[in-house]
Amino acid sequence: MRLSLYLLLLLVAFSFSFAVTQLTSCGTISASGQYELANNVSTTSICFTISASDVDFSCKGFAINTTTSAQAQRAFDIYGVNNVTVRDCPNITNYVYGA
Repeated sequence: MRLSLYLLLLLVAFSFSFAVTQLTSCGTISASGQYELANNVSTTSICFTISASDVDFSCKGFAINTTTSAQAQRAFDIYGVNNVTVRDCPNITNYVYGA
C-alpha cells in the first residue's frame, strides 16, 4: 500500500514538471518552465521579458505584433539568463529585431 501511494505521488509530481503555461498576453516570464502562446498578442513595446533561465517558449505559430507607429526595438528582452529557447514564431511583425 505504501509503495502504491509513493508511486502515485511520484507520478503526480512528474506530471506537474511538464506542465505548459498558456500565455494570452505580453508580460514578464520570471520562472523556469515551458510557455506557449494561446493566441495572437500585441503591445506598444517589448512584448516578453524573460528574466529566468531554463525557459522554453513557443509561439505555436501565433503572431507577436507591436501597434506603435514607431517600431519597437525587439519583441523579446532576454538578458543575463541561460538556456532560453524561443521557437515556432514565424509572425513577429513591426519590430526591428525579433529577440
